[in-house]
Amino acid sequence: MRVENIVRLLLPLFAAFVISKSGWLYALWFQRDQPITPFQKTVTKYASLLVLGICYVGLWQYEIDAAFHLRSAWQGLLVVWLVVTVWFAVRALRHRPTTPPDGADSISASAIQNR
Repeated sequence: MRVENIVRLLLPLFAAFVISKSGWLYALWFQRDQPITPFQKTVTKYASLLVLGICYVGLWQYEIDAAFHLRSAWQGLLVVWLVVTVWFAVRALRHRPTTPPDGADSISASAIQNR
């Protein structure tokens, strides 16, 4: 296997990992170490899935075109991936509970220090 193919396989995984950890970094730097909200967790999860799919489709576009024997098959696949990922994200955001279950309250570090 050539080095370019290895990079094309691993780069989208690395990009999705960076996006998935961005919510934690945001909470650490800007929310003063408060835990991230369920909304932020959901958005971060589906944003990383979106980046993963877009990177794979973009990096393998010529192989996708050759497989489907269409000149712009990768663009159609990109639109399908975008629509499906956004649909799942919106569905997950609509069906998440508004109140946490009993015993699932998260306590920030500053609240523990104030006790």
